[in-house]
Amino acid sequence: MSIEELNEIIFESKANLARLEKFRDELLGKSGSNIELLSDERMKEFTDLVKSTSAGEEQIVSRVKKNIPSMERHLVCWIAKNELKIHEATIGHLLGGRERTTVIKSLTVAENMIKYPSTVPHYCEKLFNRILKFKENESSKQSKSVSKR
Repeated sequence: MSIEELNEIIFESKANLARLEKFRDELLGKSGSNIELLSDERMKEFTDLVKSTSAGEEQIVSRVKKNIPSMERHLVCWIAKNELKIHEATIGHLLGGRERTTVIKSLTVAENMIKYPSTVPHYCEKLFNRILKFKENESSKQSKSVSKR
């Protein structure tokens, strides 16, 4: 291989890298700095969570504003934020490119559902029970740490 061929390959590599960086910046948009890269394990946990919904992955991630996917999406946001410890901007990105503020609104709706369990639709029971179990475990951890003092 000649030096000219090697220089051409280097030039093309740098050009490709610049295109990839530009594409990444466009993809992440203005909230890109808050979007975290999830490990394979955390991404699998999130994917499993979305797949566990009765509406299904496609409906949860889509822009559909029908009742079933929306209600489950609120609970998915709550679980992703509180149990899986994923940032709001990242959750929004994973749920079809939604804004961080949309995720925050979903968290508020989910908190209201937790406060008033009678408002939880029957098709959300599986996710809601997961939230209750998580909150129960968290409160027992807190009470153990207080009793150790």
